[in-house]
Amino acid sequence: MRRLTVLIVFTLAGCGLARHAQIQKEVDAAALQMRRDWAECDRLYPDKYRKPVTPRIKCQTAAVDKRKTPPLSGRPAVLTAT
Repeated sequence: MRRLTVLIVFTLAGCGLARHAQIQKEVDAAALQMRRDWAECDRLYPDKYRKPVTPRIKCQTAAVDKRKTPPLSGRPAVLTAT
């Protein structure tokens, strides 16, 4: 009975670690894509003080909003400081 308990605990821990690694990979990919999108906004609108600023802000907002969308796994989006 004790061996079975230990086996179940290690199995569940292994599944949790694998899921955590998968989620971290998705978060890292989303952060990288957001940085690429933000860089594209900087390329399209290099002068951040040029009037009108609305197109630049819309571009940056879209880059951030893409990161907030849930990944394909269907779980809620995870945002981390990068």
